[in-house]
Amino acid sequence: MKKKIAIIGAGLAGLVCANMLKEKNTITVFEKSRGVGGRMATRYKDSFEFDQGAQYFTAKTPEFQKFLETPIKENIIAEWNPKFVEFDFDKIVSKAKWGEHYPHFVAKPRMNSLAKFLSQNLIIKSQTKIKKLIRENEKWNLIDENENFYSGFDLLILAIPNSQALEIIPTNFSFLKEVQNIKMLGCFSLMLGFEKPLALQFEAALVKNSKISWIAVNSSKPERKSSFSLLVNSSNTYAQENIEKDLELIKEDLIKELSEIIKIDCNQSTYSDIFRWRHANSSKINGDKFFFDQNLNIALCGDWCFQGRVEAAFLSGYSLAKSLSCS
Repeated sequence: MKKKIAIIGAGLAGLVCANMLKEKNTITVFEKSRGVGGRMATRYKDSFEFDQGAQYFTAKTPEFQKFLETPIKENIIAEWNPKFVEFDFDKIVSKAKWGEHYPHFVAKPRMNSLAKFLSQNLIIKSQTKIKKLIRENEKWNLIDENENFYSGFDLLILAIPNSQALEIIPTNFSFLKEVQNIKMLGCFSLMLGFEKPLALQFEAALVKNSKISWIAVNSSKPERKSSFSLLVNSSNTYAQENIEKDLELIKEDLIKELSEIIKIDCNQSTYSDIFRWRHANSSKINGDKFFFDQNLNIALCGDWCFQGRVEAAFLSGYSLAKSLSCS
């Protein structure tokens, strides 16, 4: 018998779960944003574009490798083999060419292309933020922030950051304390566009002992047609210490730091913007891949459950769907 299932969140975990369950169930996905993908996000402005969330991903498990076969065949996933360096603040301490040991992947032509591919043939209600859950006659009803009512769900799957899930799940959820104890770490994403390419020795860089943790020439990724663009991520520590500060002040601070690291004045960019991720990475690195309360018929999944990476998001949604299919 088909179950009526609501999935809140159209990031990778939610979309993977929806695709695995859709043949034998009736699925509705609710997403608060305009687009799908969660942190596999892309921002556009004039001739510039930026993968402002996940920068790349690896595939180290057989399950994820198998999953990627179809999007690779469909030309949605490609390897990204940039010139890679590691900085100790403003000094390059090592260099490498990615791809020699294992592949690093990106979706193309933009990082959110994989989510769009997975969204085909799914019922997705975008710009719909669920604010309340009501249990009635062993069914779940949902109310969004515009007071729209969605009723009669047998099962709820929340594929959203734990802090957002905690705002609406019932207090008698079996794994409430475990979910409360997982801390999400923030990050700022600085986006800079330039009329002419900068003379850099790298296309991707890991930075240590700095307010910045990552620098990428976003336009170097496969099939990016934008003008020269840099995506710069702050360190989680810097973000946690400054998460509530004015974004313009953060932008100025990170541009100054970047300029010192690469020894080029980045105040001369054609375009600049910054985005605050309150839930960028999970502090947890192992453990359960999802949480499922069988008495309430509520499940929680997402990369935050055990490790904040793209592959972790897939494994969380995949493992939950597999468990539900077997039950």
